[in-house]
This record gives sequence, structure tokens and C-alpha cells, in this order.
Amino acid sequence: MAKYPEAALHISIITWVRLMAPRYPALASIFHPANGFHLDKSQAAKSKAMGVVAGVWDLCFCCPIDGGMPVWIEVKVKPNRLTDHQKKWQEILEPHGHRFEVVYTLDEAIDILSLYAGVPIKPV
Repeated sequence: MAKYPEAALHISIITWVRLMAPRYPALASIFHPANGFHLDKSQAAKSKAMGVVAGVWDLCFCCPIDGGMPVWIEVKVKPNRLTDHQKKWQEILEPHGHRFEVVYTLDEAIDILSLYAGVPIKPV
């Protein structure tokens, strides 16, 4: 997994989500859209025809406890930054109340998800 550090971080985040979701049910509304995979030409064409769109962020938290709009989370490792497609996706949805967070570590992800899911933040 070291060859794909963003994937390893992403999996760590989802592992934490699955561990915490029984106690904090809002976390069960987090999903990963089927973006970011390397597909052969046939699979890529089928995915595009089915609605896969470039720039969709890694995770969508649909039901934050504050009753607000979804929170989109992009998982990155430094020095990676948002792509132009990801910035465009944010520009499209932010005016409608959607929220966006970029995380570079598991602790950052836990802090953000805890805030939106009502999980008590661990003391410093």
C-alpha cells in the first residue's frame, strides 16, 4: 500500500468511520464515489456513461448532525493539491451550501468528522 499513500490514508479514515458508526450513526452516511480508479477504455466509457464525473471529491458525508448540507472531503498527501477539476466541483456546489474540507492526515480527518458527527474530540 506504500505505493499509494493517499489510498492508505483513505482506507484508514474509512476504517475509523466504520469503527465509530455504531455509536455515531451519522457516520454511516459517508460514501466514496467510484472516482479515481485507473480503468481500461471500455470500463472508462461505461463509467462515464453511468455518470462518473472528473473532480468529484473522495468522500461525501451526507448527514452531518447540524442538519446542514453535505460535507465533501478530499484526501491528499503532501505536497499534492486539489486538481482543477476538483476546484470546479467545489465551485459548483459551494454556492448551494455544500461544505468542503481537504485532509492530509488521519488526525485531521478525525477532527473534521468528529465535528460534523458529534463525536467528542479527544483532549489535547
